[in-house]
Amino acid sequence: MVEPKSRCKAADCTEAHTKHYCKICKSSDSNHKARNCPQGINLYHGTKVSVISKIISEGLNPSTSGRIGPGIYFANLDTAMHVANSRGQGTGTVVVRCRVNASKCKTGHHPKWEGVTPTSFDEWCLQDSTSYRITGILLVNGVIDGDINMPGGDIVISGVCTFRGNITAGNIDGWGGGNF
Repeated sequence: MVEPKSRCKAADCTEAHTKHYCKICKSSDSNHKARNCPQGINLYHGTKVSVISKIISEGLNPSTSGRIGPGIYFANLDTAMHVANSRGQGTGTVVVRCRVNASKCKTGHHPKWEGVTPTSFDEWCLQDSTSYRITGILLVNGVIDGDINMPGGDIVISGVCTFRGNITAGNIDGWGGGNF
């Protein structure tokens, strides 16, 4: 491979290229990686653990409808954990942390979701499914079939998780209930 004559502007980028594309702000010559995009905010998506390998390899699946329209739905960490617990139904849960371009989201205030959340909550619906980046996952119990390849991301584990595939991550850690 021929090394480029100059490097991209993103300080922590290890790729051999002259320009770095940020999928959050869409800059074609970015000085930052998507996980550090100043136009992005961290939002969370909760679901069952059985789909995490597919999410990592193919991305989050946008809904075709919803309270505020079609798209990928996000919430704060606490709400995403409640949603994940409901969807996991005792088989294990995952909360996906994403860096999202909030300007590409519709926002709303969701009433209490009976049987899922204890209170009403703010929600974000990302309608441009290319304007986010998965930066971490919180796994709570369950069996993870398939590979998880997140070389620059965080994997946080709580409870008992069984892995039946290869795992690559920038950081793997246990969760003590702190920041994620």
